Amino acid sequence: MRPFTFIDTHIHLWNFDNDRSLEYNWVQAPSDALLGELTEIRIPRWDADRFIAETRHIPPTHVVHVQAADGGDPLEETAWLQEQHQRSGWPNAIVAHVPLCSPRAAELLAQHQHRSGLVRGVRDMTTFGALGQPELENGLSALEAAGMSWEATCTWGEMARLKELALRHPDLRIALGHAGFPVSREESYLKHWYAACSDLAEAPNIVCKVSGLGMGDHTWTLESLRPMVKACLDIFGPERCMFGTNWPVDRLYASYDAVLTTCQDITRDLSPSHAQAFYAGTAQRFYGL
Repeated sequence: MRPFTFIDTHIHLWNFDNDRSLEYNWVQAPSDALLGELTEIRIPRWDADRFIAETRHIPPTHVVHVQAADGGDPLEETAWLQEQHQRSGWPNAIVAHVPLCSPRAAELLAQHQHRSGLVRGVRDMTTFGALGQPELENGLSALEAAGMSWEATCTWGEMARLKELALRHPDLRIALGHAGFPVSREESYLKHWYAACSDLAEAPNIVCKVSGLGMGDHTWTLESLRPMVKACLDIFGPERCMFGTNWPVDRLYASYDAVLTTCQDITRDLSPSHAQAFYAGTAQRFYGL
């Protein structure tokens, strides 16, 4: 087995008992319609130290933190993450929350960048299922002008719209979050997902983040994940795919080591250069690591 080094492009940190009035309502609920029962991750303080301890057997070289707080001032989450980085060295990049349909999107993005030089992009979950909002164009233009990336959240039904946005903003780096959230393993669903991803891949500024697949497959096995991972690599190519664990959310379904080694088994046939792209190179380029 070749030496395994990787960048984890999708993690979350939080602290329920913070002094910044940040809220994490999604993880403090008893259960979630997509994620299931949340007891395993409803841990009041999941900070960088906790993440480092849990990943000590196969540690990533870098990690990208994606917006976790869903209430309070998003700037305070960026400030807290900057403190985590200064104390522990992690995270190495931040995907912050900015309401992209707000007329203040450009101003808020600049404020995030002022709070931390680790900010590389934005995720706005309020656009999930709502990519047709005309106000979104201004937010994407602000990201494009600032050289920041967009973590796009959509299922296969909105990928045609995402492709239109990508082609209208050719200098904007876009990550398809969680491989387009494939929430079903039914054959008819996967046919739609595969066709939509194939069409989306024609936009050259989009990369696919292969992460969070456990959310749609709570009892996953190597064989149930294999076609999903292989499809992403076949459609986008290793140079436009990047690996992420969605930790600790996917802790609900497996250990960190299991997620890593399973994906490594699935990608065993990749050439060394393609494996390097998938596990590190694409992320280094996309997030400027």
